[in-house]
Amino acid sequence: MLEPYSVPFIDCLGKVRRIRSLPLSDRAWFLTLRTAAIQLIADQDFRALYDSPDSHFRTLVDECLLLSKISPAWVDTYSATRLLFGMGDEPAILIALNFPEEPEEKGAKPLPSTINPQAYSIAALWSESDGLEQAIAVANHHPWLEVRDILKAKAYQNKQGTDDEDEETRIEESREGLERLIQTGKMQEFLDARRNAIDPDEFAADDFEP
Repeated sequence: MLEPYSVPFIDCLGKVRRIRSLPLSDRAWFLTLRTAAIQLIADQDFRALYDSPDSHFRTLVDECLLLSKISPAWVDTYSATRLLFGMGDEPAILIALNFPEEPEEKGAKPLPSTINPQAYSIAALWSESDGLEQAIAVANHHPWLEVRDILKAKAYQNKQGTDDEDEETRIEESREGLERLIQTGKMQEFLDARRNAIDPDEFAADDFEP
């Protein structure tokens, strides 16, 4: 759908796969599983852990991959490392895809500790959908970074529309005020005062209010 919220990935069979960012409902779970896998690595050899048939580590790694719709059959030890943990100076591909560094928004206020961030995001979806059930469905199935940017774009459009309406209202009020000045003769009085070099300040301010 939107870019750059997907990345090309060449699997161990030489086929190009398109990897999309995670839905909202999977993001926290993905980080939990990845952290648990990192804790199991410690000083052990990654390849030995991953290739062990009864390894809890491999189970965690595979579940992280499946959340991103990557079949474990597509990866080998090298590509699994690149995807989840990074290699050398290269960051983990799935972390860079799903949790990119972004500048803080000006004026953004932190959520109260009593509000769950994920629940807050679902509430934002709810306000733009036909109901809570639909909002939860979007949170479960659609890449969150794409959805988030669509919500931002929608909020911007709404604000622009409000600003345009406010401007139109101000113009209309000014036009109506001018017409009232003309109809009551106050505009002509002001013009005559200017033409005859009479100080307009001699007139009370409310004499020329519409």
